[in-house]
Amino acid sequence: MRPLPSEVIAGVRHILKESIEPELTSGHARSRLDEVRAVLAQIDWDDAGFTLASRNHALAGVLEQIESWRTTDPARSMVVPGITSGLPEHDRFAAHQECYEKLAASAVALVEPFSDWVATHPEDGEAARLRKALLGRCGHPDRPDGQWCSEADVWMGGRGLDATKYSNDK
Repeated sequence: MRPLPSEVIAGVRHILKESIEPELTSGHARSRLDEVRAVLAQIDWDDAGFTLASRNHALAGVLEQIESWRTTDPARSMVVPGITSGLPEHDRFAAHQECYEKLAASAVALVEPFSDWVATHPEDGEAARLRKALLGRCGHPDRPDGQWCSEADVWMGGRGLDATKYSNDK
């Protein structure tokens, strides 16, 4: 039987703590090792690929709805740019990661012009609904500030790199 990815990472974290950490004499090196171990603990390694694929499908769905809404009115098409919303041809982690980066870039490009449209057309309830859906797909529910995912967040599946959130004993 093959170990689960989470079991492999738990073993790596254990080796780092029990074998590598005692050999480190530099406080800076120990601090960096603690950060590495914390980052490894933050990822749900067994579901990372499924989570990323699910996020892609959800974001692509919202982008497709926005594109459909945008193209039904020439005035909208002049204000809100066209976007890319395709999903990867192959169901591989790397393909989904590349796809997420493209979808996120499309979403970021839409935020300001879409918000401008909603502000100048308050009667357009569908635009307000789609803007809310877009922002809900681009922010992260664990982030109270609603900030966009950074490049590191994208790599971490949107979890961020909060090394203080996790104990080294996991």
